[in-house]
Amino acid sequence: LGICSKALGFVAGFTGEEIKRRLEETGCHTEFIQLKEGFSRINIKLKNADGTEVNGKGPDIDETSLGQMLGRLDDLKKGDVLVCEMKITLNDSVLFDNTGSPQRLLEVVDPLFAGDLNEGLAMMHLGDVATFAIEADSMAKLVAMPPFYKSGVGMKIYHTITLSSVVTKAEFDKEKAEFEAAMEKMRQEEPEILSKYIADNNIKVQPTETGLYIIEKKKGKGAKVETGKKVRVNYTGKLLNGQVFDTSKKTVAEEAGIYNPQRPYEPLSYIVGQMSLIQGWEQAMSTLSAGSVATIIMPSELGYGARGAQSIPPYSPLVFELEVVSVE
Repeated sequence: LGICSKALGFVAGFTGEEIKRRLEETGCHTEFIQLKEGFSRINIKLKNADGTEVNGKGPDIDETSLGQMLGRLDDLKKGDVLVCEMKITLNDSVLFDNTGSPQRLLEVVDPLFAGDLNEGLAMMHLGDVATFAIEADSMAKLVAMPPFYKSGVGMKIYHTITLSSVVTKAEFDKEKAEFEAAMEKMRQEEPEILSKYIADNNIKVQPTETGLYIIEKKKGKGAKVETGKKVRVNYTGKLLNGQVFDTSKKTVAEEAGIYNPQRPYEPLSYIVGQMSLIQGWEQAMSTLSAGSVATIIMPSELGYGARGAQSIPPYSPLVFELEVVSVE
């Protein structure tokens, strides 16, 4: 019929190896799961006047192997997300390797060109380990290549993939919908949370037009912070619950349990206008002078917004304690 056949199942011991060998001799592709113990059962029927049969004992199938089989029965579909270990090399040079740490790395999509990685992914099943070789020249038409890539010399990109699990498109879409709902809930709750913090802490200053609260505890008598000037600032950044997420002060970092011996603890030094900082910080600093000590409170849109940052959740209002050490 011109259709490639595939045999699935469990094999064990020398009898299993023989079954596999004989099938492959006929041209049948096999994807058996090799069991660690026992032997594949072969039934023997002996004919006599009464008729009889002898059945050998089959191997025990453990839950892990059964799960692998069920996974192989499910073909990957467009939109599925693959949780896998993957090593990518350009000839012998390693470009990426997360061996030993499976991650959500790949989504099943339509092939971009004949023989691309997406064609190979569509043939994989749960538990498979496969290596795909792709012409580097074909990839170079679609993505940036490393500096040592040379065109026209037959270089290849190898993807060695161990498929650990699959997040189906339906599962992924459900996760996405739940995540978006949770994000929307945080967005809607933020104004009320910030208002409560302002009331609970008896803050009387009025916010700026952008919603920034600037509470200057000590008036600076030195040079004003302006674009092009070099400033040095001690700071401590906190969430509304008091959790410190960053500071320039060693003692504060130690007390908050975030001390990092790899970084220096000293005033932040930068040229105003030449360093990318969150809006709330820049707006507040523009009102201060050398010697100023201030507390600023900002809505998340002036901080890290919907994306958050490391230990800062999305839609988190922030509090900063600032001390302008110098302005030059």
